[in-house]
Amino acid sequence: MSLQVTIAELDRPFEVHATNAREAVLVAPYVKVATLEWMLSLLGEDCRIRLLTRARLQDFILGASDIECWPLIWERGGDIFVEQSLHAKYYRFDDTVFFGSANVTESALNRRVNPNLELLASHPFDESFRQTEDALFAGRIRANEDLYQRLKTLVDRYKKDKFFNELQKEFKQFRNQHDSRLENVPLPDHWCFQTKHTNFLWLACRKPESLNNLEREAAFADLRLLRICPEDVRYKEDLQRLMAARLENWSVVRKLHRCFDNNQTEDRPFLCYGFIRDTFGLEKDEKYDQYQGTVNAFFDWMIDFLPDVFCEGPRSHSRLLGRL
Repeated sequence: MSLQVTIAELDRPFEVHATNAREAVLVAPYVKVATLEWMLSLLGEDCRIRLLTRARLQDFILGASDIECWPLIWERGGDIFVEQSLHAKYYRFDDTVFFGSANVTESALNRRVNPNLELLASHPFDESFRQTEDALFAGRIRANEDLYQRLKTLVDRYKKDKFFNELQKEFKQFRNQHDSRLENVPLPDHWCFQTKHTNFLWLACRKPESLNNLEREAAFADLRLLRICPEDVRYKEDLQRLMAARLENWSVVRKLHRCFDNNQTEDRPFLCYGFIRDTFGLEKDEKYDQYQGTVNAFFDWMIDFLPDVFCEGPRSHSRLLGRL
């Protein structure tokens, strides 16, 4: 059997090879409770389990890894070893080995909506991998109850600290805002949003109770599609930056730019309501300024979320969209 490489849906090969396994070797610096519980549920009842991981206090305090995973391994009769410089990710279930970039976390093993982009290779277990395992575990510290209690006490103390929690929450928001702006979010090649008024997205993030059920459901659906977490939006400027990052390279916006580049309509240099409607396959609004369709919404999304690119044209027989 040759080397197999996987870059997506990493939970599937784990499910296939971990199910009813009699021996499991887990090597990862970060291990989270939810993911470990899922993995343990796949293993055979009498499976022999060995875990090599890190025990850095900052990892547990900041939530990168969970100290609470240790008792889960011990309850299954397994052993835990510690290496503070560990960065390797290696897994074996009976006679199949996996190695690559994935930790035992929801984002790494495709257990959440927006997982990490990971690389995982698999290969049959042979003598070279046996030697690798021996080297990985040789001379490592075996974790025990005393070490666990000392770490758990410190972790709990920090997590109860109000100042620390506020600082951590603020840092998480800033980090998520920064990461979100750089995230590649694929969107369909057509107008796909339900929210009619752009302000509804802001209200859904900060004052969802001010929207009726239909408005709230539409806004939340759009935010999920855009991979924008309402908790990460503190100010309107945050939403503006995220929306601009999501839309500026969208295929629909690129198509709109081509329309301006090749514009030969009588409303040149602007694009009129009817042209936008027909070109992008949008519904007609029943009344001017009433959002029964999607054309006015299209205008407002472009103007409000990409204000440095598009603008409202001079009012005439219909709305006009301009490009700056």
